[in-house]
Amino acid sequence: MLATGITVSHYRILQQLGGGGMGVVYQAEDLNLGRQVALKFLPSDLERDPAALERFQREARAASALNHSNICTIYEIGQADGRYFIAMELLEGQTLKQLISRQPLQLETVLDLGIQISDALEAAHSKGIIHRDIKPANIFVTTRNQAKILDFGLAKHTLKSDAVLGNITAGSAETLNENLLTSPGSTVGTVAYMSPEQARGKDLDTRTDLFSFGVVLYEMATRCVPFRGDTSAIIFEALLNRQPVPPVRLNPDIPQQLEEIICKLLEKDRELRYQGAAEVRADLKRLKRDTESGLTSAAASSGAMRAHTPPKKLWNYAVIALAVLALIGIAMTFFARRSRAVMSEKDSILVTDFVNTTADPVFDGTLKKAVAVDLEQSPYINIFPEQKVRQTLQLMGRTPDDRITSDVGREICQRDGIKAMLNGSIANLGSQYVVTLEAVNAANGDSLAREQTQAAGKEQVLNAVHEAGSSLRKRLGESLTSVQKYDKPLSEATTSSLEALKALSLADAKHQVGDELAALPLYQRATELDPNFAMAYARLGAVYNNLGQTELSEQNRQKAFELRDRASEHEKLYIMEHYYVDSNQLEKGITALELYKQTYPRDSIPYNNLAAIYNNLGQFDNALLNAKKSMELDPDSLTGYVNVCAAYLGLNRVDEAKATLDEALKRKLALPGLLNQVATVAWLQNDTARMEQALEQGQKQPGGDVMVPSFRSALA
Repeated sequence: MLATGITVSHYRILQQLGGGGMGVVYQAEDLNLGRQVALKFLPSDLERDPAALERFQREARAASALNHSNICTIYEIGQADGRYFIAMELLEGQTLKQLISRQPLQLETVLDLGIQISDALEAAHSKGIIHRDIKPANIFVTTRNQAKILDFGLAKHTLKSDAVLGNITAGSAETLNENLLTSPGSTVGTVAYMSPEQARGKDLDTRTDLFSFGVVLYEMATRCVPFRGDTSAIIFEALLNRQPVPPVRLNPDIPQQLEEIICKLLEKDRELRYQGAAEVRADLKRLKRDTESGLTSAAASSGAMRAHTPPKKLWNYAVIALAVLALIGIAMTFFARRSRAVMSEKDSILVTDFVNTTADPVFDGTLKKAVAVDLEQSPYINIFPEQKVRQTLQLMGRTPDDRITSDVGREICQRDGIKAMLNGSIANLGSQYVVTLEAVNAANGDSLAREQTQAAGKEQVLNAVHEAGSSLRKRLGESLTSVQKYDKPLSEATTSSLEALKALSLADAKHQVGDELAALPLYQRATELDPNFAMAYARLGAVYNNLGQTELSEQNRQKAFELRDRASEHEKLYIMEHYYVDSNQLEKGITALELYKQTYPRDSIPYNNLAAIYNNLGQFDNALLNAKKSMELDPDSLTGYVNVCAAYLGLNRVDEAKATLDEALKRKLALPGLLNQVATVAWLQNDTARMEQALEQGQKQPGGDVMVPSFRSALA
């Protein structure tokens, strides 16, 4: 570290500003020109490293070749007393990373900064320079909201004739000595912001920066990176093979056009991506203009109208026509935005029982299950869990297996704060069937979206349900990209057999209330009717496990795993994580759960299961992080509180464990497992009276006659 006040060349050191792996930055005064500058020094331990020195010099040469208001200006490359330094523009403000972490960005800010960044990239690319490490930490936002791209430490000049350079050819690009270029196969950079081709170590062109910029734009709009994971391997897998969660899923206020821009930037095939930064800048500018004017699409060819002046009468008609078009545009904007706001990421929808007027009992319960499976493919739509429906029915004084009619459903929605209901019906139309799905506002009964399809025969009914469900998802605000990505036909996502699906539906009802002996023959019947029914085997694995029949459990889990591609994406991830975890392949189980989290970020199950695994492994910080997220997503989930408490205890934060349990008790989540934890915390705090009270309460709960004696014997 350099001492304050010393002079290096003609710069006096004033203070250290920061530092990273490739440089330490100081604020300094240029004694010749009397201005404040930033001096970046290569760390002393790296000055003897030829590769590090090469990269440091490359940054200076690359950036100094550029003169743009949105790129940090390089004043000088120097060496003094054996120390290499770069003198650059001193900036006041914060990095984009810091800005995103502190507050949600307004749309106006996202667009304004996005336009500036794309303009800077276009300038660099026009000089044949690829940055290769575009990320929020390398973008500075000044106090005047001016974006500045920093750190060209990974930059290289394009040499290949097929590189995309905007409006110039590779032959006109400046080049560096070949020895200064990172060799093919290198994956230097920040993993979460890499392009797929960079992650694979392929030759790069300017489109790699556009992908990275897409990741940055996604994060600016949602405060989340599109490809997440606890390890580089998980991030790489998502980056190479998976589509990100649609941005509107994380921020419902994002305009459709911005989502389209982001998705085009994030195309894994660079031939389908934007081909130049100028194209991105133009689209962002167009969106900014339309947003400011209240329009989402430009009016047709107003420029052509100005090319000649029509007669006055025709001009008046043209003015009226344009006014009408403008009003239609505004109305379409209003309705488009309204339809996008029909369901937000925090809203749930309750699926009610179908109205069946066909007199065929095979549809009873079966189509409700089919709709749930179909919609659960969506990362956008949150189906209210069937288990919670049964709990609410009991609180209403009804039996858990009561039919959920429209009236009963409305009361459930009011009690549980559910925004919408999905009502369905099936009716005969001659030899055909008519399937109707309608989402209604639970508060006032207004229709939010309605779809109706026909099936030529009974065998086509499940396809008709799927067709209606896919259309409904779009009407409720899910992006077309997301619908197309997670849109397996029901015959592939579950089973083509109505009878097998009915058996599964009846079995699930028994399984969810713990009646495993009644569920078992129904699940077996489902596999007999459809030997390729993956979820039926997965459920059999769980039931046999609960009944203590380990060998049969493993056989059915294995069968489900082999058939996992014959399930929806949601159920496939469920099957994979259970198979790996139950067979003690924990690393693969964690990877599957991380993919589950990324694909379905509003589902609490993967967070809960990860928390349990990390608690068992003694990784209590990771357990706490996942368990807290599970509680945030599902505040009434008992297992979330149990996992948070276990993590706190593992970290020896007993008071916080007690506070967590108190919150669970306030929510009336008093089950034996929870009360055992209450007793554990009380024992740790030498509160014998509270411990005994918890154990007495736990003894009265279902299963308490086993768990409480086990607890007492453990203390003995």
